[in-house]
Amino acid sequence: MDRRHFLKMIGGTAAVSLIPSFARNDEMPAEKSITEECKKVPVLMYHAIDTKDSIYSRTPRRFTKDLEYLYENGYLLASIEELVNGNIRADKPVILTFDDARGSQFRLDENNNVDSNCAVGIMEEFCNSHADFGKTAMFYVSFSANAAFGQRSKVEHKLNWLLDNGYELGNHTMWHDNLANVSFERMKESISRCTEEFEKYIGERVSLVKSFCFPYCAIPYREEAWDYLRDNFTSATIGGRSSYTPGDDLFRIPRYGILRTSTIEMLL
Repeated sequence: MDRRHFLKMIGGTAAVSLIPSFARNDEMPAEKSITEECKKVPVLMYHAIDTKDSIYSRTPRRFTKDLEYLYENGYLLASIEELVNGNIRADKPVILTFDDARGSQFRLDENNNVDSNCAVGIMEEFCNSHADFGKTAMFYVSFSANAAFGQRSKVEHKLNWLLDNGYELGNHTMWHDNLANVSFERMKESISRCTEEFEKYIGERVSLVKSFCFPYCAIPYREEAWDYLRDNFTSATIGGRSSYTPGDDLFRIPRYGILRTSTIEMLL
């Protein structure tokens, strides 16, 4: 039975989003050696950092506790760029990613000071007081729903501020499309429009937007879609509950979803 018929049989969209991050064919990956297992890099996926009652929310206090746990257990922050280039120096790295460019991830006051209770504010304070922890994170931006962190008049300032201060920006499509359901043409349009929006605000620095993130963690099944992504990006992240092992497919980088009920201890 081919994969498309199998997906239809077990539930279509939901099944697509749960496909493990194996190679393009349907074969299971070879067993990893003990040495390879030691090189695994956990990638964490956050959404909202606020007090709203949502499964995707993390309170500022709990996010701070997450950072404390990582630091106290020997983890050091790494970037997607370092992962792609194979130059992660930390013996025990961890990568933080944030999806959707929600307002609670990055807020500014009227004087463009960073709100201490948003994700960026919490990271700035923690990382500045724990210099050996490093300071970086990936923000996957979808422009239409949240206007890139809200505060429409401050979009340009925010995007450039993040790049100026050691953070990464990634493409999360213009309209947060479920790529398992839309046509190839719609997929290309949503991705290219997101790139154009980045260029409007950060100019030539759009060349730094090299990573892609699948909305809803739903991956396309068309081979042409994967070819398009590989032609335009250097990596892509999905969902999953496993760490990334160097040498695996950089366009199926798995991430641990941090939900309201998740604990870092449980995941890692």
